[in-house]
Amino acid sequence: MQDDQLYCETCGAEIQMVPDFEPEIENSISETLSTLAEEITQTPKREKEKEERDTLFSSRKFFIGCMFAMACAILLLVVFGFILFQNNSKGYQVSRAMDYADSGEYEKAVACLQAAERIDKEDANIYFLMADYYYMMGKESDAVATLRNIALSAEFLPEDIENAYSKLVSIYRKNEDYQSINDLLLACSDQNIVYMFQSYMAYPPEFSYIEGTYQEIIPLKLSSNTSGTIYYTTDGSEPTEESSVYTTPIFLETGTYTIKAFFVNEFGIKSTVASNTYVIDLTVPNAPEISVYSGEYTDPVMIEVTVPAGCKVYYTRDESEPTSDSTQYVSPIAMPIGSSVFKFVAYSAEGVSGEVVTRTYHLKLKAQYSVNDALERLSITLVEQGYILDRYGNKEGIQGRYVYKLGSVNRISDGQDYYFIYEYYEDLMENQSRTGRIFGVNIMTGECGNIGLDDQGGYYFDPFSQEAGDGQEPAEEEYGWE
Repeated sequence: MQDDQLYCETCGAEIQMVPDFEPEIENSISETLSTLAEEITQTPKREKEKEERDTLFSSRKFFIGCMFAMACAILLLVVFGFILFQNNSKGYQVSRAMDYADSGEYEKAVACLQAAERIDKEDANIYFLMADYYYMMGKESDAVATLRNIALSAEFLPEDIENAYSKLVSIYRKNEDYQSINDLLLACSDQNIVYMFQSYMAYPPEFSYIEGTYQEIIPLKLSSNTSGTIYYTTDGSEPTEESSVYTTPIFLETGTYTIKAFFVNEFGIKSTVASNTYVIDLTVPNAPEISVYSGEYTDPVMIEVTVPAGCKVYYTRDESEPTSDSTQYVSPIAMPIGSSVFKFVAYSAEGVSGEVVTRTYHLKLKAQYSVNDALERLSITLVEQGYILDRYGNKEGIQGRYVYKLGSVNRISDGQDYYFIYEYYEDLMENQSRTGRIFGVNIMTGECGNIGLDDQGGYYFDPFSQEAGDGQEPAEEEYGWE
């Protein structure tokens, strides 16, 4: 066989190579084969154990990884939840806004409040803070709009609405924008709030009579809700600040009147114009009849007036127009000495005035004693009678003095003409008041005495006693005076 031949050339069998036997080698081979066999036998077991260990380690590693991932997820959820809670917490946003405001960062403060508003739209405090911050930023219009959102809403508490009105009025008042205050309050349905600030409002004037037809004179009064000025017209024309200023009642007599008026308050706010129409349907009384015509006279004359039925007559002596506030005619009037102008007017029971009647008189007496002479003679006589101490009217027992003034000239029951001289008491402050006593001085003889009234209401003359110095003053009731 060749050295490297592996099969028999004849039969093809595998050539078995048998080495030379050596005991040491044999033992070594045996040990090696045993060890190899044992290793071959143990290898699957070790591999299984290793596989089991690897599986267990992988499971533990996976579990730990899962637990770590879960912990991270929980932590992230907690952090995200906390952030989400803060972003959706009204209190947190308001607190942040106040912190920003304390630092002067009002823009950021408003942004936080807007976030808080989205969470709770019914918390008025958020809007009040927002309005304050807008105002601090100089955004007054935004502040006003925010406050009006509260004031004109029914979703907030009454005290919050009232507070909003107060803040708005304060802003408008600071800017002297009183018209905006008026407009704001006119739109307010809460009468308590309106009452609080009514001094800033200008309501149309109110009329004391409803419009319509009346059978009497009506004293029409105009009133306003606060202090200010009312301007009006009576002919239906539009009133302006050049029109009549209302101060006293407007007396509407016979005729048709359309009264238009508006009110301007103390802040210059004008109201709308109020208008009422009145028809006064009354009977005008006849003019009074005067017994003495105008002219010049030399004898004392009593002026008598015939008063229309159901009426009263009033007159003046200073050329002014008579009204129901003038002197009422009740008895004949003595014509004054010198020139005089009388005006008479009749008023019906309904207060309607008739035509004014004017009389002009000039009385020039044919007298031996002038008025001054008569006053002088009376003073001397009263001193002689002991009634007064001197011609100046001083009298024992009184602090002031007596003063004497001409009242009129009258022809009395004895057919004589007398100066009627009234007695006045003048105190230390020179205030004068009538005592009720009347003295008479005959215009022709100068005789002095008392003037009295008889039972028929006529005048009579009672001369002083010829005995001077008795100092006795006749009782006033003896002469019919009260």
